[in-house]
Parts: sequence; C-alpha cells; structure tokens
Amino acid sequence: MEPLLRNQDTIKLEWSHQGTGQYFDVSSLSDGTLRFIALATLFLQPKRFRPSAILVAEPELGLHPYAIGLLASLIRQASVDTQVVVSSQSSLLLDHFSPEDVLVADRVEGHTEIKRLSPATREEWLEDCSLGQLWKKTRLAEGQRAVEHVARLLIHIEGPTEEDFVNEVLGDSLRNHGFVSVSARIVGNARRRDRRGGIRPWAMALKDIVRHLSQDPECLASTMVDFYALPLDWPGRAEAARASTAVEKGRVVEQALHADLCEVMGHRFNGQRFIPFLAMHEFEALLFSDCAAFSAGIGESRLN
Repeated sequence: MEPLLRNQDTIKLEWSHQGTGQYFDVSSLSDGTLRFIALATLFLQPKRFRPSAILVAEPELGLHPYAIGLLASLIRQASVDTQVVVSSQSSLLLDHFSPEDVLVADRVEGHTEIKRLSPATREEWLEDCSLGQLWKKTRLAEGQRAVEHVARLLIHIEGPTEEDFVNEVLGDSLRNHGFVSVSARIVGNARRRDRRGGIRPWAMALKDIVRHLSQDPECLASTMVDFYALPLDWPGRAEAARASTAVEKGRVVEQALHADLCEVMGHRFNGQRFIPFLAMHEFEALLFSDCAAFSAGIGESRLN
C-alpha cells in the first residue's frame, strides 16, 4: 500500500503472493474479497474519522463463512462508540449477536413494523435453537408460528428497469402471498453501475445464481430476462429457435437453464429451489400496455 507517484492523495493497493513474489492488484480480486476490504476499512478507521452512524445493507454477501465471523467482530467493535445499523438475511451473521442486538422487521397489514423481541419470547424460543435457526424458520416475527419452509426469493434480472419492477411492484404482491423476502439483483458486472443492463453471458449469470443458492441454503432463486437478444451461450437458446410457438421457446430455455444449474449444484441440490423465468417480450413493453396509466404517469393525459 503506497501513494501514487503522480498523485500522493491516492493510495494504490497491491498484494504479493506468498512464495512466488507475484504481484496483483484490485482488479484480480473476487467480489467477496473486495467487499471485505471495504467493510474492514469502514469499521476499523480511527474514531475521529468515523461517521456518527454507519448503515450497511447485507454486508455478508459474497463472504466465506469464516469471514462472516470476522465481520461480526468488526461490527461489534465499532458499535462500542458508533451507532451501527446492519440489515441482513444471513443466519450465520445473526448467530454472532445477542437477541438484545436484534430488531425484527415484520409486514403487518400493508406496512412495516420494527420492534424488539419480548424477553419472554426470546427465553422460550432460544431454549430450542439459535438466532440463526430462528431466522431460517421465520420465527423471529413476534407471535409467528414456526414454518419448515422459508419463502425468501432472489430474482436475478438483467437491468435497472426490471430491478425497480421487482423491488417496488412484484415484491409487494409476492409478500402478500406468503413470501418473507423478495429482492432483485442484476447479474454480472455488479460492481460497475455504469455498465449495468443488457443480458450477460450465461457463465456470469450462472456464477451469480450458484453463489446465491450456496450461501443461503433456505432460499429460492429465479430469473427475469428477455428472450430477445438472449446470447446463444444460454442453455436452450439455440434449440428454442426450432420451436413453433413463443410458449414452446420459453419452455425449452427454462428447462435447459434448470437442468444446467442442477448439474452444477450436484445431486444433493433440491431443484425446486431454482425456478427460471424467461419473458418472450421486452419487459419495457409492459410500460406501454396501459395507455391511460402511462399517459397519467408522464403527466400527458391528452395522450390517452
């Protein structure tokens, strides 16, 4: 770690591989390694430089289980003299904290309620399992019965339009039908927002989906991508060209995606956890399907 020769205010990070002397920089590191470096920098900075409050969403993403334990230690250390608020869906991270540290967000009659568990509830439930196990069973909501299936869904999408649709529209609908959590994530090039959008090669999408399913063994995963301009390296894409109807084309690709991912995950993987979806039209076309709503949305009612 040293300042650049021509810009002393910029620090360059380089690593030397033990035993070989080979150097590599940030561009050679994985998403998880980069994330942990950033989080460690955030939580370990001197108190005089640290903000009065730190808010982090899902810091566990991409981290090895051992690194999640180190992360929890950094969070606790920083929280001694700084307010730290962390949102997480990781049972591993939750297990490193006490019940008194946890606030539970629950959806009640269309709005979100955030509260602590009562002492009586904590004492009763924690006799049988850890905080992480409670989360896996969706029992952290006050008074909620334990269920064996956790309806958490992450939809892998191709661009910001689909991301907004899942997070702002589809998520609310699915949560009203029993899903605890619904969120979207753009596949590929996740670190560069200026390069987001457009369908990535299947190898990149597959890597993201496999990582998600492996890190959270209780969740479900799906896709939301358009058939139009779908790269030919996506399983089933070439074969779908021979199908006679749009429905058949979509079914061919979805079945091929499912088969390929299940093969990568191995024979112990529960195939019901991956539910691929392929749209046979450009998703943005839905924006124009209701002329009245569209004209009202852009403030041009005369177009209706």
